[in-house]
Amino acid sequence: MNQRHNFFDIKTLNFKKNRYSTLFLLLQILVVFPSLSQIQPLSKHDSAMVVKYLNKYENQLNVEKNIKEASRHLNETAFLYWEHNQYHMAIKYYEMSLELNRQIGNENGLAMLHNNLGMLNSDVENYKKSHEYFNKTLAARRAMKESAGIISALINMTIVLNHLNRFDESAAGLEEALVLAREMNDPQQMKSCYGTIGNL
Repeated sequence: MNQRHNFFDIKTLNFKKNRYSTLFLLLQILVVFPSLSQIQPLSKHDSAMVVKYLNKYENQLNVEKNIKEASRHLNETAFLYWEHNQYHMAIKYYEMSLELNRQIGNENGLAMLHNNLGMLNSDVENYKKSHEYFNKTLAARRAMKESAGIISALINMTIVLNHLNRFDESAAGLEEALVLAREMNDPQQMKSCYGTIGNL
């Protein structure tokens, strides 16, 4: 069986309703998307760390005038909240960091933040916004010609697209991810792609 035929099989998959949940569950396992979890309160230590990071953020932003360092402390704050499943707080501080990185044109920082915000918005089931962020991540990876990053972004978007009932686009993304994995001749990337296809 030639490879091209496999690609057409992916593109013409019949996404019937009784297969939606199977596809979604499989993709969650592959991408390791956390589901909505119980919010955990910050420990005294972590609460103190938040205060420390935010004080450093204020100092770097208003005294040292170092926007990149200020954004780093916001990222540290956001990550602490994320670890405790306080997704909305994590989103708040990542969005603040996003604005700072836009000001200084930090493309690498923006790509990372778009990806994190894509995951977090998926966690809170804001799939439309999650898709917007992942789409920006994908655009950045394409511009940088990072094949592994493109594959990761495509798979991430696939989960969100399924939530949005955009199944044809989801299948097309999986097809593109497989093409890139084969071009890279990367066993791990191909394993992920073939695993997805084989269980559809």
